Amino acid sequence: LVDAGRPVVVVATKLDLVDAPAAAVEAALRASALRFLFDAADPPVVACSALKSPARATRAVDLARRVADAHATKRVPTGRLNSWLDDLKRGPGGERFGGIRYASQVATDPPRFLAFGKLAPDARQALATAISRNLGFRGARVSLSVRGAAPPGASS
Repeated sequence: LVDAGRPVVVVATKLDLVDAPAAAVEAALRASALRFLFDAADPPVVACSALKSPARATRAVDLARRVADAHATKRVPTGRLNSWLDDLKRGPGGERFGGIRYASQVATDPPRFLAFGKLAPDARQALATAISRNLGFRGARVSLSVRGAAPPGASS
């Protein structure tokens, strides 16, 4: 799923058989052999029991549909994306993204973005994750390419 660029929602079922809160189940999943799903796409996790909380199980299906729809059709207008990027650069740790002049979404399914400027590899992954979390692509593997050089006086 991850290598194919498909969106992911992790649903942990049979919560009624586990003596642990949903947050502990999610933490255990993130530390398990399934952690590659979380590293690649930061998917939402729904821990539920169809016996004890059927409404939560139904919400998990609805969430999966919304994630799939966002992956296939969601577009972020360039102006909104760059306004968000400016806010991100002004926030805590934002200096890592100071070399980016502007960005644009260039495709959907999977969501692909192109940033113009200069960005260190670790900052590139951090920016892709921030786009996923903050702009409605959580669970989708966001692709981010960087093109061009930094503006004069900007740091990497």
